[in-house]
Amino acid sequence: MGRKTSLSYRAANIVVYFILIPFSYAWMLDVILHTRALRISFVIATSLAFLRIKNFESFAEKLFDQSVRFLFFFRRFGLSYVAASVIICVFLPLLIYIALIFPILLSKPPMEAIFP
Repeated sequence: MGRKTSLSYRAANIVVYFILIPFSYAWMLDVILHTRALRISFVIATSLAFLRIKNFESFAEKLFDQSVRFLFFFRRFGLSYVAASVIICVFLPLLIYIALIFPILLSKPPMEAIFP
């Protein structure tokens, strides 16, 4: 993603974990709740945030550093940075996706629920 968008690794990471993944959760919740309110609210909030950010790369660097500190926090529970990263950044989003996908798949018909 970084090469195609000229974003640094850290900025691309922030876009994925703080914008794309949360937006996909909002989309899935909207599908479950038969609304568009969460998607619209998310886009508005994200747009307003971007209007306030003067230098996204600098902002992303700081947010990425805070995210690293958050993951290091789990050392006190016996987790290394790598273990915390895998749990928080891979397994947790995957579990959320699994929890959100089942109500969508059980709806009739599921593709119509996703793309009304």
